[in-house]
Amino acid sequence: SEITLDGAPLSCASSTKRWWLEASIKVADHDDSEFFFGASEAAVTTDSMHLASAGAGADRVGFVKSVHDNDAITYAACKNGDGTISTAFPTALTYATDSDVLNMGVFWDGAELKLYHAQAATGTEPGDMTLVKTISSNIPDDSSLRPKLFVETTGGAVAVTINYIRCAWEV
Repeated sequence: SEITLDGAPLSCASSTKRWWLEASIKVADHDDSEFFFGASEAAVTTDSMHLASAGAGADRVGFVKSVHDNDAITYAACKNGDGTISTAFPTALTYATDSDVLNMGVFWDGAELKLYHAQAATGTEPGDMTLVKTISSNIPDDSSLRPKLFVETTGGAVAVTINYIRCAWEV
């Protein structure tokens, strides 16, 4: 399942203005789920879009849980064939408990991309997000990007609660 904009209003070109993406989600079965949250050049046309190799038409930046039975949350930052679709954060992030509240933020400040994170047990508030990664290379600056939340499960239906998705950009 996915939630995305049909158009692609975001850019990381040096001439573009700042933008911010933020999501708060809960996944009922963390061991049966994978996800991507961030900005992506490509529309979702296949399952496992978050695992597509870096290449032309596949630019993206954001948070990735790339393996359903692994708790690691990684990040993607790729431009054309350069960069990564899943790299560990400097300090490991995990999604290890069903229905934890997971907040993720992506900020383009006009020069660098910054990823923010907060997490808490269900029924509590995660509080302010903290900066977990600054990206200054392999920035997809030649693409138009769309905000996207993509969740894939390995079997039956898994409940995903979306507390909010926000996107703002300067015009």
